Amino acid sequence: MGIEVAVKWYSELQPKCQDFNAKLGGFGRALVGRDIGNPHVAGTFDCFTARSDIYSFGVVMLETLTGQRAYDMKRLNHDRYLTKWASPFFADTIKLKKIMDPRLEQNYSLEGAFECAKLAARCVTENPKDRPSSEEVLRGLEQIYAATK
Repeated sequence: MGIEVAVKWYSELQPKCQDFNAKLGGFGRALVGRDIGNPHVAGTFDCFTARSDIYSFGVVMLETLTGQRAYDMKRLNHDRYLTKWASPFFADTIKLKKIMDPRLEQNYSLEGAFECAKLAARCVTENPKDRPSSEEVLRGLEQIYAATK
């Protein structure tokens, strides 16, 4: 699904879900892999908090942009985690274009993808206090959608 389609779908769904109080949960302690017998916990240890859910949402955004898995044993040790592997490509649109999912067939706004990548990068910062709130994420997605219509 293209970025614009995902943002449009989310913004169309949002008003219909006003009476629901859905939450992602438990992803803050998601065990995503083992390095030589050492479990690695992605996200944060503050399970069931809004900030750990924001981290998870950021990972999903990165997976959507790149078509890569959150954890990939095929990559080198320091690059196994999508959040670490993708971060050097957030510097500019030319770098980002190199890691965009080819299945999107360039059917997206590069500027919109770049803004999504910057938002995702904020969502997956190490310190939970530095992550945006869910309201900030929603506003960011709405702005990206409006700019790429």
